[in-house]
Amino acid sequence: MKITIWIHKSEVISGNITNYSYTRPYHDRNEEWVEVQITQDEFTRLEDGESDEENLFEQEESYIHERNPDTGKIRTRKFMEHSPAYYDYTRNMNEEQIEKFNEKFESVHQELKDWFEGLSPMHQDRIGNMYGMFFNTFNN
Repeated sequence: MKITIWIHKSEVISGNITNYSYTRPYHDRNEEWVEVQITQDEFTRLEDGESDEENLFEQEESYIHERNPDTGKIRTRKFMEHSPAYYDYTRNMNEEQIEKFNEKFESVHQELKDWFEGLSPMHQDRIGNMYGMFFNTFNN
């Protein structure tokens, strides 16, 4: 038998469950809580307050279930595993729309690059370190 509970995603990652709920918490405005299924034995250990620091999910593979808003189909993928189509924003566009998208993207990219190059080296370094490789490509 499996029991469904809601836990905070940080506890899923750490495997140390300290707070859980039987329904989605009302205060979960940022979708920080996830629904998981655990065995009856694991649930009993949670209820008894036994915390032997064992990661209850170390043998479990994390999956994400997503619904395509265009087709309504649900697909399942492993956590942090994306298909190349995930990043293809033009997959449902015709040629004219793709051309406009690319023009707008290049325009915004150039504006951002000009803004970044106008910053002092100290600020460029700070922003590069904070936001990662996107801004660091401007320094080349």
